[in-house]
Amino acid sequence: MTVFALSTVVLAGVAAGIVGYLTGMASLVSYPALVMLGVPPVTANATNTVGLLGSALGSAVKGAPTFLPRSNRRSVIVQSIAGAIGGLIGACLLLVGGDGTFAVVVPWLVLASALMILASPRLRDLQHGEEWPRWLYGLVIMLVFVYGGYFGAGSALMYLTVTMIATSAELSTTVYLKTLVIAAANLSSSVWFICAGRVAWWAAIALLVGSMIGGWFGPVIAQRIPDRVLRWIIGIAGIILACYLWYSA
Repeated sequence: MTVFALSTVVLAGVAAGIVGYLTGMASLVSYPALVMLGVPPVTANATNTVGLLGSALGSAVKGAPTFLPRSNRRSVIVQSIAGAIGGLIGACLLLVGGDGTFAVVVPWLVLASALMILASPRLRDLQHGEEWPRWLYGLVIMLVFVYGGYFGAGSALMYLTVTMIATSAELSTTVYLKTLVIAAANLSSSVWFICAGRVAWWAAIALLVGSMIGGWFGPVIAQRIPDRVLRWIIGIAGIILACYLWYSA
């Protein structure tokens, strides 16, 4: 593999790590880069999942002192388990059926999630401060990551949307928790992809290194952005992702 290709993937990883932390849309940067370099779509999906574990590691370590004390650790564990189960199921479905099944409906799901994250304060008000039952929240999170393990695009945005509506957590804390839960989901998916031999390792390692660097800077940048502005950044990025998915479908 050429130096140009490796450098491209590393730089895409840095950008994906930052974008992924702030908006949950790392794949919007990294996946097209892999495909552009000639990696087949299903292999690119698997390689992308493995490589973006670096982003989760960098963000988790850097943000832990600030955000973990604000979090319900039991809830984090439950969400991570649900995410891991969902990610494993989704990965199995991907390798069995390919990634074409959701191609038509995915842009609509992403657009709906983007609009709901923008409207999340009002949606919370309609619930009069009541949170969803834990079993319901856990089930929905698992379903989100079944989709995430299968298709990937927009799953982090869907997690943010569900969490902002179902719980009373602050957006900045939710953005950090998203990193932990997605790491659990991606880890279980990655194990399956690795065992199935569907990972392009040269690209996965380059993406891992780059995304770890980007992921480290994600919490630093996020702490300087007010929640309202961050919510709009996430929502607009979601709309852009939906348009991209419509265009590429």
